[in-house]
Amino acid sequence: MSSQSVAPSAFFVPGGVLAEVIDGETVLLHLDSGRYFGLNRTGTRIWQLLTERMDESAASAIIATEFAVDEQTARRDISSLVKELTERGLLARGSA
Repeated sequence: MSSQSVAPSAFFVPGGVLAEVIDGETVLLHLDSGRYFGLNRTGTRIWQLLTERMDESAASAIIATEFAVDEQTARRDISSLVKELTERGLLARGSA
């Protein structure tokens, strides 16, 4: 892959969150609330990039290339997903 460094705004999966990929889609379970959350194939790829400690900017460039969308669209979609996941306690910003 590339030589992306871990950014100060990188993400991690908080304790109490389980993730399982099934047929290319991810199911997240927040153990404290007992709630499930599903990610489609695009969301799953974004999840993979962010949980590899990549920042949103680097992930946007990869998503734009892999899904043939402009980088602005990729950045907007990633920001929206990050907001939703962090609000639900499924993803956190910073170091674990």
